[in-house]
Amino acid sequence: MSCERGSGPMLHGRERELARLSGLAADVRAGGREVLTLRGEPGIGLSALLDRVALERMPVIRGRGVRQEANLELAGLHRILGIEAGADRLRTGTRVAALLAERARDTGLLVLVDDAQWIDDSTADALLFAARRTVGAGVGLIFAVADTPVRPRRDRLGSSTVLGGGLPRMRLGRLGEAEAGRIVDDHVAELPPRVRAHLVEIAGGNPGALVALTLALTAEQRAGRLVSPWAPLESIAVSPPPVSAGTRAVLAILAVLGTADLTEIMPVAARIGGSMANLAEAERAALVTVTGTTVAFGHPLARIAAYAAAPLAVRAAAHLAVAEGSDSRKDTLGWHRATAALAPEEATAAVLAISAGDLGAEEAADALQRAAELTPDPDRRAVRLGLAAAAAREAGQRTRAGALVYESHLPAMAWPAARAVVEGLEEVRLRVLAGQCVPARAQAERLARDCRRGELYGRLPEVLEVIAACHIGAGRYRDADTCAREGLSWAARSGDGVGAARLSAVRAWVAAVTGGEVPPGTGEDGSSPGAGAAAPWEEDEGSFGAEAAALWEWARAAGYAASGEWERVLERPLPDGVLAVLAAPDHVDAAVRLGDRAGAIAVSLRLEKAATLIGAPWADTLVTRSRMLIAGGSAEPPPREGHPFDRSRAALSYGELLRKARRRGEARPWLTEALECFERLGAAPWAARAAAELAACGSPASTAARGTGSGDDVVARAGLTPQELRIVRLAARGAVNREIAVTLALSPRTVGFHLYRAFRKLGVSTRVELAGLILPDHL
Repeated sequence: MSCERGSGPMLHGRERELARLSGLAADVRAGGREVLTLRGEPGIGLSALLDRVALERMPVIRGRGVRQEANLELAGLHRILGIEAGADRLRTGTRVAALLAERARDTGLLVLVDDAQWIDDSTADALLFAARRTVGAGVGLIFAVADTPVRPRRDRLGSSTVLGGGLPRMRLGRLGEAEAGRIVDDHVAELPPRVRAHLVEIAGGNPGALVALTLALTAEQRAGRLVSPWAPLESIAVSPPPVSAGTRAVLAILAVLGTADLTEIMPVAARIGGSMANLAEAERAALVTVTGTTVAFGHPLARIAAYAAAPLAVRAAAHLAVAEGSDSRKDTLGWHRATAALAPEEATAAVLAISAGDLGAEEAADALQRAAELTPDPDRRAVRLGLAAAAAREAGQRTRAGALVYESHLPAMAWPAARAVVEGLEEVRLRVLAGQCVPARAQAERLARDCRRGELYGRLPEVLEVIAACHIGAGRYRDADTCAREGLSWAARSGDGVGAARLSAVRAWVAAVTGGEVPPGTGEDGSSPGAGAAAPWEEDEGSFGAEAAALWEWARAAGYAASGEWERVLERPLPDGVLAVLAAPDHVDAAVRLGDRAGAIAVSLRLEKAATLIGAPWADTLVTRSRMLIAGGSAEPPPREGHPFDRSRAALSYGELLRKARRRGEARPWLTEALECFERLGAAPWAARAAAELAACGSPASTAARGTGSGDDVVARAGLTPQELRIVRLAARGAVNREIAVTLALSPRTVGFHLYRAFRKLGVSTRVELAGLILPDHL
């Protein structure tokens, strides 16, 4: 199977090469004649680049060389162009030139030759001759030449040395870690980080090797377990290297080491009977390169083949020889002994179990599980399995952790390395509660780095949720959404349904405030995903699940408040605890607007009680806003404290109260302040409402603040439908519902319904206020 095919994953990190090839194609379309040789090791993506070039807007002739036909006269010409030629090379070249010129007429032509190292001399001569002789038409000739230790009897392409460099050439190098990681992601979604990093390391930046390794992953490896650090090498099916058995054993040692110095590998090889003669044989076969005293495989697939094709006994002997004869890799010596063990060995198991304390959670889970497999004593084995389960859970591998707990027959254990993160999170939450969002975020980001460094991926959703809360408190909504999205990806990897529900609720709140699209997880009416299915927070029982449900209620109520659907705000249950302080002002606002003063007072008292326990300025701001809403026109000005969004909501509410009390001059500064802050935050629905209030005050500042005199921004932020906009325009000009109905061929009742929805979106309550808005005339 070829690993170079396709125009998708293989093109990561090839922007420079693609730009050059695109420029070559453009020159050919303009009538130019271009010849280029692409060079690179097998699997580097030569065919993928040709696939992309073949998509250019021009005719393409595509062919490839065949090794078995490398020395057959004109065999390649027949394969590529489908023509048979005689012995006269001039006549053959002229015939090919005429054919290419005909195909290239008006649009240009690209001739792409894959595996060009295997085309015969006569074919190369004819193609190059034709490329030079085409007149009045553009022809591009691109040869893709893969490096190979096996050469045909000639090494020249026409009159130019293909392998030596007679033609213009472009060499494809290996990919960097980031690009290689994206190729892995294309083939295996959400692979555990340690397994992903290991594949990238083994493949050495070769795309073909990466694809081969991802296809060979076992279900256990996809779930997160590496039986040993060499596990991906063990599971791939390849042909054995074409060398003697002794040389294969030496190659197995080098595969274990990866790259080694001669002074390191030769004493280790001597333990299993290896010698310099074996190393020389491997070098002659072009499997390894020796640079100075450094020995390395010439290609990642050569290393994979050397290890995977070695018999189990040879691999075990190689690992044991490395463990006993090498002191340069102390961190893996325990793994070498464990990989070499073919039966339970307590001494080896103990070394591996002790080393787990210094490892990240992912690697520790692997080490402890392997140690348990090598442990003869059943009780000690159960304890090690329990510790492996604890490490796996902290690494976000919940399914694996459950299986290990079941196998150990012991209660779930705690992983010591996670204790510092848990304690740190409690401290961060207290800071957030006190309104110290900036230092809290810095501390939480340090915890996130600690989680990544210690492979505590199961804790990342929780930490990232706290960071998102810090961003929300500071009014950085885009950062909060980005952070919550990352947390959701980690929650999905670990199967953390409750964490996913909480983070989805955070994203839903941000979407409600900014007027963005509500992310997956809620229905059109704000219901939980999957009609008839359990809500995401019902996966686990207890307070954590209850908090997830409360977050969703807070987010839904915020969405209804932003759209002015006050009846639906009151339909949502008011959460308890801290979330009651956040959600209660919207309930008070809704009750006041709907004339339920008693209900508003009851919610406000509940808010004050919860805010007293918090004792933070941001909570006091929310209490003040609720009292102000209940007091109406007699309210005192709100304090300019608290989080930016809460301050702006208080300023908007106060300005609205002043405007309704016909104190428009006093209202304008408050409304202008609210509008400017909402626009800085990106809170589009609330900015539209503040702009509408300013317009109702007859303030020219509203137009300046929006930066347009057409009213487009207000309407766009309010989200009016075209039908609602037509009706609003007519109503703003003084038409009554019946007149609008006749004009638009609607019923008066339908007109009333649309006006009701439009008024809520625009934040107005009368036609007089509506007339103060500047509405666009193009719809």
